[in-house]
Amino acid sequence: MMTGEEAQPAGRPPLPALVLLAGLACFLIYNMANFFVLDSRVSDRYSALHRYHTGDMLEVWLVTVSSTPGVYRGRFAAGWMLGRHAPGSTIIVPDSGGPHSGPRFRNQMLSFGRAREVERRRYNQRRLAADIDFEPYIVAVGTSGERRNRRHYRLALSDRPSGTIIALRRGRQEIFADTALLPDGWEAGPD
Repeated sequence: MMTGEEAQPAGRPPLPALVLLAGLACFLIYNMANFFVLDSRVSDRYSALHRYHTGDMLEVWLVTVSSTPGVYRGRFAAGWMLGRHAPGSTIIVPDSGGPHSGPRFRNQMLSFGRAREVERRRYNQRRLAADIDFEPYIVAVGTSGERRNRRHYRLALSDRPSGTIIALRRGRQEIFADTALLPDGWEAGPD
């Protein structure tokens, strides 16, 4: 009488192992083919083979990640923009509340924005934003948020930066402006 081991020819794996090996091979081939197809379609997102324009991984992540761009860009866009173009600045935010008054914004400015410090002061941000034409001084522009909640960030620096940036608001625009661009007496407070 023959046992199960004697019935199988020597050197040949059992049938379940062959089926498993064939399934694994098909899985690998399918995924490799999909990798190259996806990589060619979305070469600017999560790509191992795409040459990025920067070596800054934070910049790659913020600019090209598209899975939930409103969430990530909305949280970090302003800080990243300031950290890239005006590192070491003092950031002035209104003491009257709003999106710039919380600890989360402060932490973003200190980390991503590479700010020296974040100060709260009394000033009329809407009046300053409406009275001054910052367009000739804009050095960086960014957007964040979902379509219905989209915000536009602008950074305006003078030819001789003061090292102090003030947060202003004009509708859905967040303007970060060098205080050298502001008129004397801008700290007079709200009207």
